[in-house]
Amino acid sequence: MAPVRRNGVLIKGSGPDSVEGRIGRHAHSTPGQDATEDCICLRKSPEPSAPLPAPGTSLSGLSKMRKFDFFFGALYEHLRLETIRYGSQFAPGFQLSIGQMKQVLGILLLSGYQPVPKWCHYWMTQEDVHHPFVASTMPRNRFEEIVHFFH
Repeated sequence: MAPVRRNGVLIKGSGPDSVEGRIGRHAHSTPGQDATEDCICLRKSPEPSAPLPAPGTSLSGLSKMRKFDFFFGALYEHLRLETIRYGSQFAPGFQLSIGQMKQVLGILLLSGYQPVPKWCHYWMTQEDVHHPFVASTMPRNRFEEIVHFFH
């Protein structure tokens, strides 16, 4: 199934991280809510593209990134959608890809392992604080924008 986007948000697709739903003004049947309101209604897509290993299956043959994705794969899309929804309130047209979300999470994990006084130090050229991996992953301004709207 080809991905369908509306206002920059994936509405329908296929794969383990895809969601389907609708954006816009429509009626709710939930008690306590207005009969019609603007919202994003999403639910997890029922058919995953790659089956998860069965419980008790060894993950030893998988790469470190694949192991990380095994545990946190479903979380990426949720974090991305919530960050877009929050960011769009303050910066219309704010966009974020799954790849960028993974990059930001990687930098945040690294910052716990190799801390510096301020995040911007990773992008500085001084030898004691510069981190070439972080600096080459994404521009500092983009990282700060995403972290600012991270929700």
